Amino acid sequence: MKFTIASASIVALTAYIQATAAQTVCTDQAVFDLCKQNQEKYLATCEPTNYQCLCQWNKAKLSCWNSCPNDVEKGTQENIVAADCSVPGANVT
Repeated sequence: MKFTIASASIVALTAYIQATAAQTVCTDQAVFDLCKQNQEKYLATCEPTNYQCLCQWNKAKLSCWNSCPNDVEKGTQENIVAADCSVPGANVT
């Protein structure tokens, strides 16, 4: 019985580690990093209350995750886009 519980625990831990590793692997890491760096430069030109600018460049930055869709920071960037783009006038093109 103890052996079965220990074996099940090891299998579960192994599956968790593999799932976590799969989420953090990015085949285009260099492209992804460069994309984020470039978008950060554009974001730096935005005034802190210019939500049209912030919305535009944070959307562009979110597109960087197309190269690494399983990166753990994607949800954070989605939340930033949602916040900046929800301000009235932010989505004016």
